[in-house]
Amino acid sequence: MLMASNFSRPFQNHLTQPEPDEFESHKEEEEDDSQESEWGGINDSSDISEGSEDDSTFDENDDEFVAGSSTSNAGYSTTTAPSVVVFADPTKKDVRSDISQKKSFMSSKISKLSQNAQPQKTKTITEDDEEERTNLQNDALLHKLVHTKLLSGSLNPELDLTPAQRRKALSGRIMELTGDARLGRGEKSVKEAERNKHSKRVREGLVAKEKERQKARLEEAKNLGTYHPSLKKLFDSDSEPKVKKRQRGLQMGVGKFRSGVLQLSRHEIGSIHGHTGTSKSSRGRKRR
Repeated sequence: MLMASNFSRPFQNHLTQPEPDEFESHKEEEEDDSQESEWGGINDSSDISEGSEDDSTFDENDDEFVAGSSTSNAGYSTTTAPSVVVFADPTKKDVRSDISQKKSFMSSKISKLSQNAQPQKTKTITEDDEEERTNLQNDALLHKLVHTKLLSGSLNPELDLTPAQRRKALSGRIMELTGDARLGRGEKSVKEAERNKHSKRVREGLVAKEKERQKARLEEAKNLGTYHPSLKKLFDSDSEPKVKKRQRGLQMGVGKFRSGVLQLSRHEIGSIHGHTGTSKSSRGRKRR
């Protein structure tokens, strides 16, 4: 027993006992570890918040990359913005062509459907257009001067005219000014009015002679090369009545056909039903 006790003493002396302060600090560390293990949920939420912050920073970086506005620190070059391609037709459609296509589609004529809509070009005023306009104005002024002053015997005292001719010219000029006759036709209208005062036989002879003179003037103009179909009205007599020939089979005999609708008046409808006039009833009259 003595030997065992002697042997155990140096071994126990070799094992140093911990100081009380160290033992308490070690115990507090164990308690802290246990508390951290118990409140693991708070640590998880903190991790989630950190993850959300990382996601937000990533989104901000992504937005900056898309916008092309990401910049680096001072002393570094900035990144260039990415090129954006817009797939759209920059040309504008012509509204007039769409309207013309709609009209051709709604038209009753089939031939208009095959026609391509051509956009109307706006006319630009050039020097040639201005010159042409001034020429037309000068032509109208010259026509007025010729028919009112140069060919009118009433305004030129140097012409050797009889009082009757001068009176006719003056009356014709007055008719032109009042609008009863066209320019250069006033004197002729006065002569026609005087001719109508004669007898029928004399009037027919004068009309026949006038037709012969007009025919001779027309032949002379054709021989000289000064005749054109557009000047036909100058050689025709104004006294001839223009009778419009009816195109039989193409037009209706009753009413007027306008814009695809046959318009009939009340008188025409009454003539079709046989009621020519309004019949007055004898009701309300007193009997004698």
